[in-house]
Amino acid sequence: MKEGNKIKKAPLTNKVEELERLIETISRSKIMWETTFDVISDPVLIINRNFEIKRANKSFARACSMDIRDVIGKKCFKIFAGYDATCPDCPVFDTLESNKPHHIELKMFPRERQYNVNAYCLPSVPMDTDESIVLHYRDITDWKQLQRKLMHSEKMAAIGTLAGGIAP
Repeated sequence: MKEGNKIKKAPLTNKVEELERLIETISRSKIMWETTFDVISDPVLIINRNFEIKRANKSFARACSMDIRDVIGKKCFKIFAGYDATCPDCPVFDTLESNKPHHIELKMFPRERQYNVNAYCLPSVPMDTDESIVLHYRDITDWKQLQRKLMHSEKMAAIGTLAGGIAP
């Protein structure tokens, strides 16, 4: 009879071990995805239709000068841009309407930074009734300043050339 019990327990033991391996694989995958999300140097977040933050990376929290645990549930426009309503020309509206990615440049950013903003619809996930949008912000402030300096240098060079042609 003891041999019969061992036979019955063996498949159950195998199933438990298989489930434990599966849980370990899922846990490692979750940690790897979260780590990947957090090492992206640009602010990235996932919001719902109400502009409430569902997930954000550490770069987003740093850009807002907040702890990452404090950004969840907050309105993205409030904590990132300091606005009381959605950002001007927010790409989320077009993205939700067309279900296609949209891109804008935030030119008048209260924190004196300029960003390219890309919005993407996130496919529905089982057990999540909210439509989700991924927002990716690329800080272009330094690039814009360099661009202005280059344009100024080119203007000065053109004036120098013109003045050189007029001089006796």
